[in-house]
Amino acid sequence: MARTRQIWILAILFLCGATACIRENIDDCETPVTLDFLYFGDEPVDIFSQRIKTVDLFIYGQNGDLVQTVTCSEADLASRQGVDLRLLEGEYRIVCWGNAGENTHIEAEGSTPRIGETSWFEGTECSGIDPLYFGEKTITVPRTLRPVRDTVIYNSSHITIAVNMIGFANADNFDQMSTSTAVPASSDAIVTLSHEDLSAWIDFTHVPSEELTDYVPELSVSSETEDTYTTLYRVPKFPNSTVSELAIRRNDTGEQLYRRSFADILETLGIDVTERDELTIKLDIRISNMNGIVQIDVIGWSSEIVYPIV
Repeated sequence: MARTRQIWILAILFLCGATACIRENIDDCETPVTLDFLYFGDEPVDIFSQRIKTVDLFIYGQNGDLVQTVTCSEADLASRQGVDLRLLEGEYRIVCWGNAGENTHIEAEGSTPRIGETSWFEGTECSGIDPLYFGEKTITVPRTLRPVRDTVIYNSSHITIAVNMIGFANADNFDQMSTSTAVPASSDAIVTLSHEDLSAWIDFTHVPSEELTDYVPELSVSSETEDTYTTLYRVPKFPNSTVSELAIRRNDTGEQLYRRSFADILETLGIDVTERDELTIKLDIRISNMNGIVQIDVIGWSSEIVYPIV
């Protein structure tokens, strides 16, 4: 009997030590909560450390109010692929965003918590979102103060688009390159590429907004071919039936050279954006000048599959 009592005393002391809460009324005692992070991409092997460098956690109580915000730095995640929290008894919904950098604006409170490119919230031109990842978990913290452990599995929130614009950096490919009706150029490039009518932000249930905006990525001359521009940009995920369009304009005159439904591009090239979680679409767009007539078309594409580094 005495030994049984000793075991119970030790168990109580252990629990109190774990929670650092020794009192009769435990209403305001916090319980240790451990969350582990995993991201699989499209493979059965965890690739979290290869894709996600920082995490911002937003913890909501039963009434939907934001009760705590936690940021895990790259150093934090390098030493521990997860986070340790202390929470009072109750029901919680925890929303996690990976890789929210300086280009990302987060509104975690209000009727519609949301995340998106900082430029859009500032009313300036968007060039593409950060490589965002989303995870969520609903947990119950018991009154027993028993430690809680669970796992957050992340999903990609973006599609990466890489474009080679073959021949667009060669002014000789354009008919009548006159600057008599010049308009301000957005860059040193001869043309501007824009991906129009894509979601402006993503809500905290991981649904892209119906509110749309245009993304205008920066073009750079290819290091391999002088007549080619290259660009890589990321946008919120969209379906095969996207209403977005790809457009190209001349910077000297503002003339529209090319416009095509992105859904049509996807269908023509046999691209299914729903088949994988992690997707990079690589497009080759070529311009040619035949007898003074400029022709532009998408001539090819490839898709990158993410494999774990072993």
